[in-house]
Amino acid sequence: MKKLKIRNEFMFLGYININQVINKVHIFILLVVFILSGCSFYPDTVSAEDINVLVLNYHGIKAAPDNRYTVTINDFEKQIKYLYSEGYHSISLDDYKDWLAEGKGLPSRPVLLTFDDGLKDHYEKAMPILKKYGFVGTEFVIVNSIGKSISAEQIKTMIQNGWSVGSHTLNHKKLVWLGREEMRREIAESKSRLEALFNVKVDFFAYPYGYFDDHVESEVKLSGYTGAFTIIPGINNIKKLPFEQRRIMVTRFFSLDIFKKFVSGDKESLIRDYQSEVVQYFRRRLFKPAEIIAKELLDMDKDNKLAKLVLKHIDIARGDSK
Repeated sequence: MKKLKIRNEFMFLGYININQVINKVHIFILLVVFILSGCSFYPDTVSAEDINVLVLNYHGIKAAPDNRYTVTINDFEKQIKYLYSEGYHSISLDDYKDWLAEGKGLPSRPVLLTFDDGLKDHYEKAMPILKKYGFVGTEFVIVNSIGKSISAEQIKTMIQNGWSVGSHTLNHKKLVWLGREEMRREIAESKSRLEALFNVKVDFFAYPYGYFDDHVESEVKLSGYTGAFTIIPGINNIKKLPFEQRRIMVTRFFSLDIFKKFVSGDKESLIRDYQSEVVQYFRRRLFKPAEIIAKELLDMDKDNKLAKLVLKHIDIARGDSK
């Protein structure tokens, strides 16, 4: 997102006739009024309430036919080129925080491009492609993996190129099955170590494997984060809870046509994905994300039998555990 530059101190947004301005003081007054009124120098800024933010989630950017969580370099560039051609504006985590926590506007068609695990190909492959199209990324880092794939110096270079950094824990463990102290250490210590290592504020967290429940969510809040990202698919708006933010995970099965459907919020594609996801979460007894997905399924399809069945069995399971 690039600020509109005022190339001439006598020009107000490029359209004021200099002959109509008596002196520089008038211009200064106008600029102050403009800023205090809440206006923005960003082109086609949209108010917070009207924004839908697309958040994409990537892992490996390489050819790996046996790994569903990878995307080939060729497919990745096609996807970024499509976003660029469709007028999407790449935003940072700071932009996202300003919108989510403070209600500030964003440019039209905002997209947050997130990369999990701190992999070297994010630096070597993804960053040059994003730079080519004027985009930036967000790296969710596994702290104790720094140096095993991506290096601290490479992450610093990414930050210098406009990338953001978030936490993906110390060791990428499934937090829902950890004791409270170990869970707290994975969440809180990863934040403090990243902030000390890179001299940045770490405001966002990404749940490893997308596993979370009320206890994990509460611990993330208590550790001082502004929000957290799941891998529940969907588009975010200001009504989505800050610690249950949606991300569309892009996998090797995404043809460009499938990618376009998810990006556009295609209802049929989302329903199919939700039905698959809700079963997986329920089988793992991850009732929090299963319940979220089941309820959203019913919002899209009020007669969805699978969603009703899952919600019924979640109630039974919770009752049996009391």
